[in-house]
Amino acid sequence: SHGAELSNSFGRRTKQITMEQSYKNVFPDFELSQEKREWGNRETKQRWGYYSVWIGGSLTGKGWDYLIIDDPVKDRMEADSPTIQQRNIDWYDSVASTRLQTQDSRIICIMTRWSVDDLGGYILREEKDRTQVTIKAIDERGKGIIRPWKRDLWYMEDVRHKMITKNWEAL
Repeated sequence: SHGAELSNSFGRRTKQITMEQSYKNVFPDFELSQEKREWGNRETKQRWGYYSVWIGGSLTGKGWDYLIIDDPVKDRMEADSPTIQQRNIDWYDSVASTRLQTQDSRIICIMTRWSVDDLGGYILREEKDRTQVTIKAIDERGKGIIRPWKRDLWYMEDVRHKMITKNWEAL
């Protein structure tokens, strides 16, 4: 993620999820190791691990089968900054992508696409085996997609009309 606070909250949330009964119903053999249960660094008794880090954070000694990059920029100002864009790409190239376990390791990048030159654009251009999924707040038929149980369509339409087109399209 873009910063330590968001990364830490992801770590806390993953721990909470794995402790819920609904999770245990689906994964009954899953159990966190007693040795590795810190907020951002978890290991299971099956020797799988979870490590949360922010862009610029260290992954030294960590490898991955699945790298999930979620919100590498926090806002439009960062997204429009060539310095931040290059920092994210440099971190991805020199830290994150160098720790893949096998050629079958996968990257999932979840982000608002404010710029074609952002980290998501870079990954789409550079990674050979890729799939892009775009999730819009309102689909082509006018149906609300993002959290329809929390946000009525009229609410999303109101937000859409208040925003400049460039921001709406990014979100």
